[in-house]
Amino acid sequence: WSKKPSDHAEDSCKSGCFWSERTCMWLLTVTMAMILRASFLRSQAWSKQQLSLPWRLNPQPQQLQDQQQQLMQHKLPLQAQSPAKSATKWLKKLLFVFVMLMLLVSIWLFHHIYRDTVLRRKETLANMCDERARMLQDQFNVSLNHVHALAILVSTFHH
Repeated sequence: WSKKPSDHAEDSCKSGCFWSERTCMWLLTVTMAMILRASFLRSQAWSKQQLSLPWRLNPQPQQLQDQQQQLMQHKLPLQAQSPAKSATKWLKKLLFVFVMLMLLVSIWLFHHIYRDTVLRRKETLANMCDERARMLQDQFNVSLNHVHALAILVSTFHH
C-alpha cells in the first residue's frame, strides 16, 4: 500500500487549505473585535458628551437665547447630522456588511469542509471495498485449496 505521487500533492493542498481557513477565521475574529471595540468606545464618548453637555453650557440671558433661536430659524441648516450620529450610522452599515461577509465565509467554509469530508468518505469506502475484495479472493483461494485436497484424498482412497 504505497502512496501515489498525487497523494502527496493532495496532502500538501489539504494542509495549505487548513492554514488558509485558520488565517481567514483569525482575521475575521480580529476584525469583529475591533469593530465592537470601536462601537463601544464611540458610544461611551457620545454618552459622556451628552452627560457633560448641560454643565458646560453657560446660562445666557433670555434675550440672547431668543435672538439665537430667531437666527437659527432663518438660517439654513449647514450640518446634516452630528458626527456621533453619522459615525453610528456608518458603524451600523459596517456591522451589517461584516455580518453578511461572515455569513458568506461561513457558507463557503461549510461547503469546503463538506466537500473534503465527502471525498474522504468516498476514499474510505473505496478502500473498504478493495479490502473486502481481497478478503473474498483469499477465502476463495483457501476454499479452492480445500477442494483440491479433498479431491486428492478421495482419489487416494479410491484406488
